[in-house]
Amino acid sequence: MARNIAADGGPVFRAVITSWPAGRSRTTWHEGPYATHGAARARITFWTNHLRDADTGKPYASGYVERTESTWRRLDAPAPVAPRTAALTEAADLADRLAAEMREGGVEWPDEWSSREVRDAVTFVAAAIRTHAQQTEETSQ
Repeated sequence: MARNIAADGGPVFRAVITSWPAGRSRTTWHEGPYATHGAARARITFWTNHLRDADTGKPYASGYVERTESTWRRLDAPAPVAPRTAALTEAADLADRLAAEMREGGVEWPDEWSSREVRDAVTFVAAAIRTHAQQTEETSQ
């Protein structure tokens, strides 16, 4: 059954309920998500009132509420790039452009930047940054 829980980017709540009926094993389950703390708390109250010992009337269920923030993304779309990975990729692109400009010679650079070793070093740094960006992205997924 579909429902609108009004949880677009905000907190959502769930009830964590545990019951321990006499002569049976302890069971824990989750209900939710709910848009409010009160809605999740109401499910705990329901089960605490509903699951009572027939002889004593004492409840054999209790629970607590958990909260999380929701972040929605399409499952058929590529995963978003983490900000750190995007920044590293941008730095690598910048270093690549710098090395290309140094190779082409169309820009006035200080004399100490004009050697092939400096250009190769910039290219190496660009590759190292790009590798680090890819590793950062892989560990964040």
